[in-house]
Amino acid sequence: MSHPDTYAVGLLGLGMTALGFLLAFGVLAVLHLKHLCATLGAHLATIEGKRGILSHLDLDTRLREERSPVLLPEVRDSPVISYLTAAEVRNEFERFRKMDLSFPASAEVEEDRKALLECLKKATNKRAGIVAFYH
Repeated sequence: MSHPDTYAVGLLGLGMTALGFLLAFGVLAVLHLKHLCATLGAHLATIEGKRGILSHLDLDTRLREERSPVLLPEVRDSPVISYLTAAEVRNEFERFRKMDLSFPASAEVEEDRKALLECLKKATNKRAGIVAFYH
């Protein structure tokens, strides 16, 4: 089972500068991005899934898209990265908090949906973006 680790990162600019020196190191660059997020941000949640980034939640979110906040080399078998800017976090939080996040077919999926909403709420309150890593 894969585990996307989600971090709130308010200092993405600093991380982007630091990563400029890491681009030649392949998978190390991805690991350094994760370390920067953990150091400069705060771990928000671990939401498990099987089919891809948060796909089991059946929600329309940009966090399901593979994209990196900084240019990284393509590396096979590295964690999949996704992110939301602070503005995207705020927009998704406003949209999801108005939704019924219940999921009668699975209490686990419903719990994960609520965990994602809580991540968005925390990041919104900090005016931070989110970077997610899916292993």
